[in-house]
Amino acid sequence: MKIYNTAIPFNYQIRPSWLVVQSKFSLFVPEFQFRSDWKQPSPRLEKWCKTRNCCVHRMGYNDKRKLNFKCFTVDDWFITNRDFLGSGVNDTSLFILDSFLSSLLSGSRIILNEPSVLFDNKSSFNSFEKWVLYLVRKHPHLKFQVAVQVHLQWIDSFWISNNLVFWRCWIKV
Repeated sequence: MKIYNTAIPFNYQIRPSWLVVQSKFSLFVPEFQFRSDWKQPSPRLEKWCKTRNCCVHRMGYNDKRKLNFKCFTVDDWFITNRDFLGSGVNDTSLFILDSFLSSLLSGSRIILNEPSVLFDNKSSFNSFEKWVLYLVRKHPHLKFQVAVQVHLQWIDSFWISNNLVFWRCWIKV
């Protein structure tokens, strides 16, 4: 849900519907506004996030705004690079990630966000675990957490493929 009315760009009044729900959450992850490929600045959201527990999602590693935040997602990094880790092929990606993590403020929270399919088999999980432990040792000034993505738009197909189908019931009220 949008926090501000996008039709009124300089209005800093929070939508009443958002005021009702925001106190029910302890962490906020804006989806697009801080991503490196997002070209439209969001000064209202950035100001709101600075005073709340916001976790910046997919921010560019060299984005100067990173000093304004203490929580970041590293999204899909392992699943994208796992076939190359340790082979020397993708050392550049690891160097870029390490440089980014080294540049963050001490105590920053890093959420390693990976899709649930990564954990389908033990060898995949073991490789992921080694990578996480490597990051923890290499960057002791940071707090790491692991998040498992569950995309709600795919959950029906997951349930069907695993024989967990819940038939819809229509109830007249």
